[in-house]
Amino acid sequence: MKKWFLISYDVRNEKRLRKVAKILEGHGQRIQYSVFRTRLTERGLERLRWELEKVMDAADGLLITELCDTCVKKIRKRNLEAAWPEEPEKWIVL
Repeated sequence: MKKWFLISYDVRNEKRLRKVAKILEGHGQRIQYSVFRTRLTERGLERLRWELEKVMDAADGLLITELCDTCVKKIRKRNLEAAWPEEPEKWIVL
């Protein structure tokens, strides 16, 4: 079962910063410069954490917040209602 996660980071090195952003872009959608939203299974979340762990340093910060369905419905947003759909669109790359 997939859940929404809000992920933010603070990376102190520009090279690592780009790598972290690239990894997160492969798993979710950027909301702000260092804030992403993802919809992942528990296994997908563990894989993402493993990928980030290989790149990030001990001095870097990472915050992963799980959002329940009720929490997602209460998000105050300035964008369209469809911005946080129950099930995001699936894309197939050919």
